[in-house]
Amino acid sequence: MLQILAIAFLRRGQGAAEILKRSRWDLKAAMPHYFFDIADGEDLPDLHGSELPDLAAARMEAVRYSAEVLKEMPERFWNCEAWKMTVSDADRVTLFTLKFLAESAGPSPA
Repeated sequence: MLQILAIAFLRRGQGAAEILKRSRWDLKAAMPHYFFDIADGEDLPDLHGSELPDLAAARMEAVRYSAEVLKEMPERFWNCEAWKMTVSDADRVTLFTLKFLAESAGPSPA
């Protein structure tokens, strides 16, 4: 932020407020968009997506969001074959997939 203010004072004819306003808009426009689609026997697409700074942030959000969904709807997890979240970019190109599978232990061998 200080760097932007310093640039504002160096440029003649442009005020700091104008440069800060334009810089905030440029940062928002440059923010990547990610979709977090869930499949657990039923497809639950992310219709809106989320703006995040980068792929590392998308990975962290995928783990956080998965934990939240699994916590709120455990019966859906335990009653399906597999639960997965596919994360894609703004063009819907798959970046990575998180997969969760619960297997009940069978009877112990005699």
